[in-house]
Amino acid sequence: MIETRWPAEPVSSYAEGVRLQLSLVGMVAALVGCNAPPAGARDGLLADRAADVVRDAPDELAIDARRDRPAELGPPACPTPPCAAYPIIFVHGFRGSNDDALAILEGLVATDSRYGGYQLAGRDDHVWGARSIERRRWLFAFDYYNATRDDAEGAYTAGPGRIGSNTAKSCAAPPGNGYLLADDSSYDAGVSHDYAADLAAMVESVLLATGAGQVDVVAHSMGGMILRSYLSFYGGATRVRRALLLSSPVKGAPLVGFLAYFPIGQPSWMNAHEVAEIDGGSVLSKIHFRRCGDPGAAGAWCVKLLEQELGAPPATELHVASGQLDPTISYGMTDHPLALSHVVIAGADHSGILKKPQTMERVAVLLGGLY
Repeated sequence: MIETRWPAEPVSSYAEGVRLQLSLVGMVAALVGCNAPPAGARDGLLADRAADVVRDAPDELAIDARRDRPAELGPPACPTPPCAAYPIIFVHGFRGSNDDALAILEGLVATDSRYGGYQLAGRDDHVWGARSIERRRWLFAFDYYNATRDDAEGAYTAGPGRIGSNTAKSCAAPPGNGYLLADDSSYDAGVSHDYAADLAAMVESVLLATGAGQVDVVAHSMGGMILRSYLSFYGGATRVRRALLLSSPVKGAPLVGFLAYFPIGQPSWMNAHEVAEIDGGSVLSKIHFRRCGDPGAAGAWCVKLLEQELGAPPATELHVASGQLDPTISYGMTDHPLALSHVVIAGADHSGILKKPQTMERVAVLLGGLY
């Protein structure tokens, strides 16, 4: 992996509140034995750098995955090589914001000669002219909670939302709109937008603004679930070349359903929506889901999403990174059976993984490509 420098980044009091909320969930999960990585991964946890667990990946991928070059790209041209071949979009997690991306984005600008700047966007202000963003600014962060990039963290100006599974899909059995259908009407009540649909619009804007044929995505926590819904239910697998999931609950978060009974700061509309989607399934779960056309038993939203992926694997290349000290989302909860690699970031907790030099190093090696 390449050598990097890491800028100091203060943690806001708001972020600390979110960390406390998620840590309480993690402590409960730890009591039921969810937080230990498998023995094969444990050996590398105390290493100074990230420990790689690479499954069926070509040797050159493990060494340097930036050699790819798309078949064709429109302008703008690369003024002075090297430049990125693919734009990178950062997607934050539960109760997060674009601020979560800053350590990674600013670190890349400071240390990676492919980059000279980045773009921040909210749900409604990612409007750029065709091929108007030059290659050295092909870094983006997307805030699906806020209408514009300038709205305050935690303002939720985009209105009540959820991850979603594409309401354009009309399902006869069970009846409803979407690929994953809830057994409780509260899931569909009061929703003004679906985050996966918002991400789909953001990706199209980035492709137009850069002239690129595909993008790469780095997604933290719930942001990884949003990305995976986009890949499976919105045709995103043709748009996203490669993705890195950071501490994302592939198998959900056990007992997170208790947040619906005992809120710790989140808006009440989240309880029947994204909290229900993140919930890994337990006796506390209020809402259960079925896949459209599947007569099988109802279960957790995350479980049904994974069933969809395993039945029809997206073409997007997946990679995973998890935090060694994450009390919220364990190694096993983040591991994706379709991922080509899973890296454990030494010394990182759930939010701290965003500020570790090994994480930025992983983003630099895997994403963006080399033009």
